[in-house]
Amino acid sequence: MGAIADIDHKFLWISVKFPGRAHDSRVFRSSRLYHEFARGQKAGILLADSAYRLERFLLKPILSENRSEAEANFTEALCRGRVVVEHAFGTLKRQFQSLHTELKHNPTRAAKIIVTACCLRNLCILTRERPFSEEESIAPQYPEAGDEEAVETDTVTGSDVRAAIIDRYFRRT
Repeated sequence: MGAIADIDHKFLWISVKFPGRAHDSRVFRSSRLYHEFARGQKAGILLADSAYRLERFLLKPILSENRSEAEANFTEALCRGRVVVEHAFGTLKRQFQSLHTELKHNPTRAAKIIVTACCLRNLCILTRERPFSEEESIAPQYPEAGDEEAVETDTVTGSDVRAAIIDRYFRRT
């Protein structure tokens, strides 16, 4: 499953079209949403992990051991931002406990169950339904240099966008 969530843990986009072993970056690159961002039809910036390809609309952490202080601060902030999607999944699984384990259904039915659970979770958020216990806080995961598995090649414009954000918000003058 691929997903994008907002700060309120609402699922803005989900994909259940690929088997569980499909890499998240492949799922996203195959989506209509990716192509809309790539063509400039969608605006905004998405936060991703290091396995994704850096794009002008998709930022990922800098894992280099010799990164600057500004780059380290950027990476820390990005990882704190990315934890939102982990919280969204955690809340979803707490509310729909059957999602904690393998769904014993055919793929089509399992996909419908997941989509329905995400829609119901979003409805709970929109109607301000009292949240489930969130005692199990999920800490941001900070990748280390060398942690890159199945890393895609970054785009030049993605590198330029990330460098501009670091210069503007994370470099001390």
